[in-house]
Amino acid sequence: MNETSTKDPRIIPSSGVGKLRASLNVIIGNGKRFIGYEIIKRLNVQKQHSVLTILSEAVDPAERKRNKQHEVWQGTFDVKGCRTEAFILQKLNYMHLNPCNERWRLAEKPCDYEHSSAAFYQFGKQGTVPIRDYQDFLALLLEMEERERKIQRDESTNSRTRAQR
Repeated sequence: MNETSTKDPRIIPSSGVGKLRASLNVIIGNGKRFIGYEIIKRLNVQKQHSVLTILSEAVDPAERKRNKQHEVWQGTFDVKGCRTEAFILQKLNYMHLNPCNERWRLAEKPCDYEHSSAAFYQFGKQGTVPIRDYQDFLALLLEMEERERKIQRDESTNSRTRAQR
């Protein structure tokens, strides 16, 4: 890898967690853009003109001048680092209850919503998309954070040793 490519914030270096410089905003933005294109393509194939009209009407006038035709996503997202089990459970409960929310009314109970992981956590039942338990990822996160602390301690020790020479 050459020097210029390692300076690109979109590049995820293979040298460890501490060196991870990928911007979450870039990753999420790219994902939303490509998923949005696919949604529009499928809506066109299915001739869902009423939905396409709604998405077209949602485009901000300034964006329309830049030739944006549809607004699939809300403008922002709120990134939260999930670093404790209590916080992860709070977010899981929110996601599981959201389809039952009065605003959406997509399901009576969280387990009734086909795209929810609620049935996995409540009954151990896999749905259409395979689910892994959050505890697997929490353990991995803790392990990665411990490795990162060790790397930082080692780098600090090495810096002090070089300074003493």
